[in-house]
Amino acid sequence: MAKKNKSKGNNSNINQNRNNRDLRTDPEKQTINPIFGQAPAFAINDSLVDPQVVAYLRDVRQEALRTTVTRIPEQKKVKPIVTASMYDDDEKIADNTPLRSRYESDVTQMSATMSVFPDKLIQFRQNMEQCIEWFKTARNSLIQNGYRYDDTTLNLLVYYFKKYLEERNDQDDYVKHLAEVLQHHFVENEDDSLIIDNEWAERTLAKIREGEVRTIDDIKKFISGNSYEPYGFSQWYEYLLTTEPTHSCFCSVINGRNIWILVQYYQQGLLEKIYSNDQNSDRLNVWLLYILFHLPNNITANSTSLLRDLGKKCQNIILRNVSNAGGPEPSDVNSGLLVFTNELNNLSIPQPPEYPFTIVDLTLIVISELYGQKDLINWETVYCASKQDK
Repeated sequence: MAKKNKSKGNNSNINQNRNNRDLRTDPEKQTINPIFGQAPAFAINDSLVDPQVVAYLRDVRQEALRTTVTRIPEQKKVKPIVTASMYDDDEKIADNTPLRSRYESDVTQMSATMSVFPDKLIQFRQNMEQCIEWFKTARNSLIQNGYRYDDTTLNLLVYYFKKYLEERNDQDDYVKHLAEVLQHHFVENEDDSLIIDNEWAERTLAKIREGEVRTIDDIKKFISGNSYEPYGFSQWYEYLLTTEPTHSCFCSVINGRNIWILVQYYQQGLLEKIYSNDQNSDRLNVWLLYILFHLPNNITANSTSLLRDLGKKCQNIILRNVSNAGGPEPSDVNSGLLVFTNELNNLSIPQPPEYPFTIVDLTLIVISELYGQKDLINWETVYCASKQDK
């Protein structure tokens, strides 16, 4: 019996030791250190812990204590204690105090700002829903029915380009070479909706001059935009200026990778050119519209950041225009109103809402509403902050 009792006592001691070890090793069961604000990661008093580890951790602790103690006076600052009450509006703040002066200054400035809150920003918000609905309708129509260069379309365009070269007054050697390449190209039926204009033909000829043409297929590549992918800002800028945007451009040259390069270029300077005295403003305007139409619905965090930067640029331009409202309007500054291409007109896409939305307005609305950046159009906060910064 004595042997049995002794065994029971040993079991009790073992269980007690286990409980003590659980308390030492389980962070949820340990008290929070009042100095460091956290529980120990493990029990350094456990017999299984290497003594050298224990010595090292104690040295680290002493160093932390010395550092914490020496820095407390530098970090300690006296902060005003403010007691909030549901009757704060009825209580008076003591006169001739910094708190009183700051309070009065903030209230006065906020009241003055909100009393002259611009009509432009009020109208912006009131018409946002109508604008985004127009954008979605136009985008769906373009994606589903936009131009695509199938064989029939390409053959027609090449045929009309051939006729343009034959009727051109300036018949230099290169034009004669192209005419010779196309001399046996004919189509069975013509399509009046695809008849080209001189501006398009001149831009196409300028692009073809930069390359080498030996066959009709070479010319087709230039017309369809598949001849090359621009590289670097200079080549992309030249491409935007010499190419009218179409849905087919986003099925060939522009893809899910380099479309973000264009977004970045607009954020870095092309957006400002739309409002400058630049003969290419309309072209850059409509290219941005097409880029918005072809942005993917699901994007990465990095792409979201690029769009947000572009949205902030739009926000700054809108606030700048609001600040300049009422003054003389420079005659050499473009309005930034939306521009339509022949493709959009031929697809019978309706004009945007009567409220005169600009491409910058639309860009900010799309980024805020479709890509989760709604704080960019919180005009009460944004506008008041912009006025306080001045």
